[in-house]
Amino acid sequence: MPYRLLGFFVSLTAVLPSANQLLLRPLLALVVLFAVCYGLGLDFVLSEYWYQLQGNGWALQHHWLTEDVLHRGARSLNQWLIATLLLHFVVQMCLQPPAVRLVVTSINP
Repeated sequence: MPYRLLGFFVSLTAVLPSANQLLLRPLLALVVLFAVCYGLGLDFVLSEYWYQLQGNGWALQHHWLTEDVLHRGARSLNQWLIATLLLHFVVQMCLQPPAVRLVVTSINP
């Protein structure tokens, strides 16, 4: 439905980004980034670098930043994000009307 804005008719779909831009593109970028990081083993490179900086031992193993924030906090954030995405998916599936199939028939003269 177009709205009048400063003398012009503006559709909200022209103003607001589509779901493709809001969700699918960032999700695709994150999947590609994860695949590259996982495929190249960058997590092990980073952990090995930190390990060597600490004198070949985990000096910060029980530090509040590494144990509480980076380990437990990241795990909790991941679980909340997954639960939120699953809930969003279920709600969207329930709110969508049933799919309408178009049957195209050709009439041969």
